[in-house]
Amino acid sequence: MAGATFAQTLARPGWVGSGMSSQAWWRSAVIYRVQPQSFQDSDGDGVGDLRGLAERLDYLQSIGVDAILIESHTEDSGFDDLLSDASRDHIRILVPLEDDTATHTITPAQVVAQAHSWLRRGVAGIYIPSSLLSSIAARTSFEQTVSLVQQLRSLADSFPGERVVIAEESPAVDAASSDSARTGPEIIDGIVDTSVWDAASVRSKLVLADSPPEGEPLLQAARDLQKDRSHDPILAALLLASRGAVGLAYGEEIGLSDTSRDPIMSWTPTNVTPPHKEVTEAKPKQEIYGAYHPYVRPAPNSVIESRPRLPSVTLNTESAPPPVDPNTLPGFSTRAEPAASAREKMVNVAVEDDNPDSLLNFYRRVLELQSGNATLRRGSVSFLNHDDEGALVWLRRAPAGARTVASVIVVCNMTNHPINISLAADLAHLRVAASILHPLLTSRHVDHVSQPVSSVRVSANSVYIAELRYR
Repeated sequence: MAGATFAQTLARPGWVGSGMSSQAWWRSAVIYRVQPQSFQDSDGDGVGDLRGLAERLDYLQSIGVDAILIESHTEDSGFDDLLSDASRDHIRILVPLEDDTATHTITPAQVVAQAHSWLRRGVAGIYIPSSLLSSIAARTSFEQTVSLVQQLRSLADSFPGERVVIAEESPAVDAASSDSARTGPEIIDGIVDTSVWDAASVRSKLVLADSPPEGEPLLQAARDLQKDRSHDPILAALLLASRGAVGLAYGEEIGLSDTSRDPIMSWTPTNVTPPHKEVTEAKPKQEIYGAYHPYVRPAPNSVIESRPRLPSVTLNTESAPPPVDPNTLPGFSTRAEPAASAREKMVNVAVEDDNPDSLLNFYRRVLELQSGNATLRRGSVSFLNHDDEGALVWLRRAPAGARTVASVIVVCNMTNHPINISLAADLAHLRVAASILHPLLTSRHVDHVSQPVSSVRVSANSVYIAELRYR
């Protein structure tokens, strides 16, 4: 009955989606996609595991993660502990349904049984890969595949705590939702391919990903194996275009890139966990005080030609805590390979966490803004065409009846030079009355100023997010 106990924790009072809130938890959730084998190794064997993932829940909470999608799960003993620990931290666990990797002969009945087992165990939702549906359709029929999707939705609805069904867009998923929105998945996975880096291409893909035929979108950018680091702030800002949930691939928040699909998460420059040291009680430090120098108020300039020379005072900084060596913090494993280049040594959680201007802290501010601003959570999305100027621009209109929040404009300069654009005609066409943009968040300090809607300047490869105001 352990699984039933874990399941009940999902519906406890205080959780969004428990029945104590008017909005389901998944509608504006941050879903973190992780490969446990590449995320955190808890036992030093060089392979990540679920116990390691559980050890990093505090970190995920610091980003603002609502749910973890475990993309490749293993039946190890750490799963139940992960469910329990994540529940206490108000983080939900999602799992994908899997085909038989060797024979690809799983039947619809076996898929339903697999989903029932996971839901009873306590996961907050299931993910249906399109490859699984294609495999079943090839061996049975399209109609049976559509019926399977509907059965999975009904099964999830039968459990407490607003369990969610997520699926990639496919003909079977569209057909399952055609009769009623309650028969298909709640969320459709929409990945934005940013390999072609220009405003027109990214805008068209954003529009498609943000407007699935059925269900609510799960917006995320595809991992770019050879990405340009100057694109990172814009990739973070793309999350604010979603009218539904947002997806974040592990390591994306620190700019992790690799030649493989599943790079090792980078926690410290060496990414090696140092051996545990016994902590001995330190002797109390003896305070040493210098000579007392009384303060002498300087005479006015009108009395003497120059101010008197006062004794210099040197601050004693010995009592200040020394800076933390990032390599003394836990890394991935005792067998992890250290970063090869100076640039790679800067792309890790320990270094970026200590830098207020890092990509990691920019992601934190973006996700905090997304979760705390009603317009960005529930407002409609209108994409504006400034392709010729190299700008990706969209409007999030304040929800109907909102009196305490304003509409929000996001401008992403995708060029290598500053741009200056006018939004006056766009806003007039959309019947949005505003004359001033008041910044909420920018990726460069120089841009953090109020600007008229008729002339908005944005630095190269940067993001400008602002509220629309009259004055």
